[in-house]
Amino acid sequence: MSCSSLNSIYRLNTILALFQAERACYSIRDIAAMLDIPASVVRKDIVMLHTHRECGITFFTKDEEDTDSIVSLLESGEGDEVPLYANAICRNEVYLPLSELEFSCLNEFLDGDKFEIGRVHKNYAMKPMYNQARANMQVKAEQLNQLIQEGETIRVTYKTRDGELVFTTIRPLELVHNAMDDLYYVVTVKEGSILSLRLDRIRKYEISEEKIEIEDRSVLEQLPNIWGMEVGCKVHVKILIRNEANVQHKVKRDLASRTNGIWTQKGENLYFEDDVIGIKNFRNWVNGYGSSVLVMEPQSLREEILESAKKRLEFYESEAVIS
Repeated sequence: MSCSSLNSIYRLNTILALFQAERACYSIRDIAAMLDIPASVVRKDIVMLHTHRECGITFFTKDEEDTDSIVSLLESGEGDEVPLYANAICRNEVYLPLSELEFSCLNEFLDGDKFEIGRVHKNYAMKPMYNQARANMQVKAEQLNQLIQEGETIRVTYKTRDGELVFTTIRPLELVHNAMDDLYYVVTVKEGSILSLRLDRIRKYEISEEKIEIEDRSVLEQLPNIWGMEVGCKVHVKILIRNEANVQHKVKRDLASRTNGIWTQKGENLYFEDDVIGIKNFRNWVNGYGSSVLVMEPQSLREEILESAKKRLEFYESEAVIS
């Protein structure tokens, strides 16, 4: 990917995304290698972000935090190999690159609606990558999305969960980031069902001379209901989110892409209802919030979570007696 294929907004937002994670650390050379652009371009971008306070980020090294000294080090080019850290004002924001490919990618996820500047997207969004391996994955996602926009059919070498390499030819239709497992998936339709391939397990792909046409894509309407890219039957769920610390804010952030769900506020408690495909992944997500998120429906899932909690409590109590 050449420098000309990355506009300035995309580059700046990508850098912001990289340093969004706690303890993120990259040198200018690291970023230049990831994006395949000259270090001089990254150097100017870092200085611009650092000196414009509205960007909400300042950079520092392990041994130096003085603003003027950092700028001098960066502008001289002598700090290209020095690991940089960052203080970001708001780490909960998701910075979205605004390249043409990103806009195209978002538009594919809007069920016919179009994404526009200043308008909230409905379903899915490219999420920033927090380390070098994932940053490289985001570049791969950009390249695959270009093939999706061009309607190409690709031959894929894919590593299964068991470590076996398999070969398949698909017509990729969408590129989806699943917030539940923080992974990217290439999604298509095969024999009337959704087929998803994890991006990190795609070892190789190339354009195929074979052309696949997919007339009926209606099954993709299920995507907002799928958790963990797990297929299965729909289960109607209802949860209660307690007003504890910032739990309600976190839950709303987690469920931002669940556009078919219904929110209800009753007093201090917040309720969410939706049809879920992938109940196991949904249950694991609920368990992650402990007693702050309670399952109201279905009763079977509520009882299952209660029984699991009782067993964990019994285990901890027995361990305490033994120790």
